[in-house]
Amino acid sequence: MAIQKLYDMTQAMAAVLMENTEEDFYTLVELRDEVLKNLQANSEISESDKQLLSKILEYDQVIVERMNTIRSEASVALGKIQSFRLQKNAYDMGYSTESYFFDQKK
Repeated sequence: MAIQKLYDMTQAMAAVLMENTEEDFYTLVELRDEVLKNLQANSEISESDKQLLSKILEYDQVIVERMNTIRSEASVALGKIQSFRLQKNAYDMGYSTESYFFDQKK
């Protein structure tokens, strides 16, 4: 069942939390969305599914904290890139390549 698959994936990701990539978290979120849609379509949830869902929720805090850390790191990196572009653009003014300079001794 999809809930068991979600639980297995959540547990595996929590075990190696610092090694997960953005793509891993994206896959987890997609699977969670799929399970949520299935649960909303099904009005009845079995007791075993409820237990699995509560176990999944136990991992939420650490996973969300790691996702926020990755988001913060990406935000800092993006800020550095934008700063670099601003500095580069300041030096790359639209100078004409057809101009000439003549040095003269006085």
